[in-house]
Amino acid sequence: MKVALLGDSDVARWPDSEYPRKVIHVSGQSGATLSQIVVPHNFLEIDVVIVCAGENDIATNIPLWQSEQALRNLLQQLLVTQSSLQRVFFLGPKFEPWMQDDREMRKKYWQMNLSFQRIVSTEEPFATRVQYIDSLFLFCQNESRDQLETKGAVYKATPNPIYFHADQLHLSQEGYLVWKELFEQQIAQL
Repeated sequence: MKVALLGDSDVARWPDSEYPRKVIHVSGQSGATLSQIVVPHNFLEIDVVIVCAGENDIATNIPLWQSEQALRNLLQQLLVTQSSLQRVFFLGPKFEPWMQDDREMRKKYWQMNLSFQRIVSTEEPFATRVQYIDSLFLFCQNESRDQLETKGAVYKATPNPIYFHADQLHLSQEGYLVWKELFEQQIAQL
């Protein structure tokens, strides 16, 4: 099983030691929006692609409908050009410490998360070959998932600093370890 990582700075900064097993290709571009993510030409014989992008769309004020279309285009390109592809995992946006008191940004991340999740889970051909990984609350501390899914949780969830780099934006080694373990479990089930 050959795995590739594709996306923005979260992919570019992903430490080799925390890659899920069998990663053979990494293409991450810091600051990239969804429409700027390009499927490399040498993406041959890949079985699984892990994609992480979208947060820069919010940071650069790209309207959600444009990000939705860019997501569809990227996923369609992957599914059409990669004949050996068994699964695409798409990582949704995550709450980060820098936005602790920024209600507007939290709302935008939440809206993107819901929208992308709907696209991936209900639209064909994505619903059968793409799996959405809801990361919105994944790195939040002490709250149970049930508590976080209640009304107002979008504004109450507290990102755990242990999972984040000092810049309060990117993941730390501990944060990448969470993703690594998650993907190793998911890939083992294919």
